[in-house]
Amino acid sequence: MQVSAKYEIVSWREAEAFPADDALRCQRVVVHKRFAGGLEADGVATVLITSADLELPVLSVGTPRSGGYVAQDHITGRLDGRVGSFVIHHGGHQRGDAPELFGVIVPGSGTDDLKGISGSVRFPHDPDRPGLMIIDYQLPG
Repeated sequence: MQVSAKYEIVSWREAEAFPADDALRCQRVVVHKRFAGGLEADGVATVLITSADLELPVLSVGTPRSGGYVAQDHITGRLDGRVGSFVIHHGGHQRGDAPELFGVIVPGSGTDDLKGISGSVRFPHDPDRPGLMIIDYQLPG
């Protein structure tokens, strides 16, 4: 099964993850998101970001830069009509102009109607369609 969901960032709270210098930013961010579409849910993400390009977003298609991030989002709500929660693990890195990204549903993280969920997650990082997440998932039975 595949669903897409738009999301909005409700809050973004960052702190220094570890000491950095003038050429490197290392942040720990807590992000609250609200999802709509095939996923009607709220999410809380903990994100670690390292960026050598201080004025640019952490990953940017077509923009030469260097950096990376890793995140875990705890998502609670309704996925295709099924109620529960699950955790996604995603991240990426970039050297040059094309990011390499990954995203998975954490095995064993599903609850209630989503118990046993597995699959992958993509954040297209498309400037023409900001705030989009695509989930390819399976449920047992």
